[in-house]
Amino acid sequence: MRVGPLVAAALVLSAVQGGTASAAVPAPLTATIAPAASAVPSAGPVWSQLTPTSSPSARDHGLEAFDPATGQLVVVGVGGVHVSRLPDLDDYTWTFDGATWTKHFTPVIPDQQNSVIAYDPATKQLVVYSDDGTWTWNGSLWTVQHPAQVPSLYLPCMATDTAAGELVLFGGD
Repeated sequence: MRVGPLVAAALVLSAVQGGTASAAVPAPLTATIAPAASAVPSAGPVWSQLTPTSSPSARDHGLEAFDPATGQLVVVGVGGVHVSRLPDLDDYTWTFDGATWTKHFTPVIPDQQNSVIAYDPATKQLVVYSDDGTWTWNGSLWTVQHPAQVPSLYLPCMATDTAAGELVLFGGD
């Protein structure tokens, strides 16, 4: 199942505010959904449709993750019409603070093919591992990093190990 960034925003916000995230959110992909302020945690979230003035288009190979350092959902990746059918590309990084989507004009973005994203509690930054390198997001800019060792992984997965305070990267080759 393909989950767009707008549904992912709802899922992340639900999890952050104590709700239970579920991929079966009954909402169109064109809406931003978030738990209402009156949601009772023990009863689960009460969903409300938000109407932000702008929002990202659907992503193709997009990456999305919650950034605890900034309290925002970060979405990066190619959006709009597929690359072969230009011109409606939205190749930007977007952040969502629970009420407003903000488009960030950065000089470069990580490649989204064979890529994963997760939060690194040691550096307090989001990290992207991709075919074109390792990248970090500081809240406003992507920076390519040059680690001493970079594994070559097919279909990688990456997650934050909160107990150990580190990232875990794994996959096949």
